[in-house]
Amino acid sequence: MSFSNRFVNLIKQKVNKVLEKHEDPREALDYSAVKQTELIQRLRREIVEVVASKKRLEMQKARLLENINKLQEQAKSAVKAGRDDLATLALERKNANLAQVKELDTHIMEIQNEQDKLENAEKRLSIKVEEFKSKKEIIKGNVSVDNFLEN
Repeated sequence: MSFSNRFVNLIKQKVNKVLEKHEDPREALDYSAVKQTELIQRLRREIVEVVASKKRLEMQKARLLENINKLQEQAKSAVKAGRDDLATLALERKNANLAQVKELDTHIMEIQNEQDKLENAEKRLSIKVEEFKSKKEIIKGNVSVDNFLEN
């Protein structure tokens, strides 16, 4: 090992020792709890975004279904009027819309699966964070007792 590597290791050891003396375990626990809570909040925001995306797709699907009904009525009216060319055009557009609805159904199902995964992850994480917070309070109490006994 070279001199510079040994010197760097020695400095790291000394700095670590100084930091350990000034580190308060209660503060470290509080910081961890805050970070975990932030993670849950970020996960919840992601769930809201997924739900909003799903709603937009569902609204788009509803508009397409309305349009499909209108095109069906137009085709019927065109047949009654003897305009088979217009009826054919309306039915072609209807079929194109049906294909889009099928594609949207696939996307909606994928988003629903993603939403379910995120919600399950959020539930599991919330439970773990609550358990951590309970343990944290117990540990903080024990650290306070130890500090009192040392003084």
